[in-house]
Amino acid sequence: MRTYVITGGTDGIGRGLAMHLLGRGDRVIAVASGEARGRALLEEAARIDAADRAVFVRADLSTLPGMREVIRRVTQVTDAVDGLVFGAQRFRPQREETPTDSSSPSHSPTSAGTCSDTDWWPRSNGHRPRSS
Repeated sequence: MRTYVITGGTDGIGRGLAMHLLGRGDRVIAVASGEARGRALLEEAARIDAADRAVFVRADLSTLPGMREVIRRVTQVTDAVDGLVFGAQRFRPQREETPTDSSSPSHSPTSAGTCSDTDWWPRSNGHRPRSS
């Protein structure tokens, strides 16, 4: 069993990928801001007998403390991550100026993409994503 973390894992493509991975026997940690969609994902996982492999983490990825909380919660669930998918997207219809410090939303993983470099993972706690 492999473990995948998917931001935006409760809606759209992220949810589709989460359900696909759960269906083939993997563990999914879905990170998103919406509690209702998180519950719905867990209910759907239960319907396909994957409740024990589905985890929902409610988080605000637009802040550095929110991102750190995700890392803390993920390391409570697993000691290794095999894949990380950045599928979260927060559309902002109006221009927004942000500070240039590291807590700014402009420094958060809020656009779709994937990450193959795992150097962001904290080394001090002994939890590191597995290499392929």
